[in-house]
Amino acid sequence: MDAKKIKLERLQLGISQQKMAERLGVTARTIRNYESGETHVPDTVTKLHNCLKRNEIIERERAMGWITRQHG
Repeated sequence: MDAKKIKLERLQLGISQQKMAERLGVTARTIRNYESGETHVPDTVTKLHNCLKRNEIIERERAMGWITRQHG
């Protein structure tokens, strides 16, 4: 994931750099560094972000009634 993509993903989720940092287990400074391109986004962070994003989408769809049961 590159700098522009991680920032776009965060903005699409509507969360702050601090919230994104908490979700990924890094500091807000690290998120700023990722977004500025100063620090490369490790593959493990990308994979964790993708999992959290999928969970967020599922929860939103469940809240809207689009999903009525858990898939396991």
